[in-house]
Amino acid sequence: MLQRERERSAMVEALFTGLLTDRTTLWEAADVLGLPTRGPYVVVAAEVPGPDREALPGIETRLRAEQLRSAWRLLPDLHIGVIAVRHPGADDAALRILERSLTAPVGVSPTYRHLREPPKPSGSPA
Repeated sequence: MLQRERERSAMVEALFTGLLTDRTTLWEAADVLGLPTRGPYVVVAAEVPGPDREALPGIETRLRAEQLRSAWRLLPDLHIGVIAVRHPGADDAALRILERSLTAPVGVSPTYRHLREPPKPSGSPA
């Protein structure tokens, strides 16, 4: 299970940095991450409260309970993720869940359509 989480984390990083290799197709990345291959999606960036501490603990489970698929990566200063918001009202549901989970400043991107081209999270969320 730990190896699967490391693989997912690395795949999220590859999406955000544009480093999906030729050997890893977009469909393989989506499969590893449990995300649909078509959007819309939003990117979330939250300031972490300290080293190795998630800004939004348990967020993936909370989103999944509302039928929202997501993938997350913990960086030294940010907890970043991508959320698939495919059904009507999904973006509002995601925002409600994020608001209930707030422990730090959080920024959410506008929706975008292509998984390979997510908006880049800024250094400091809004």
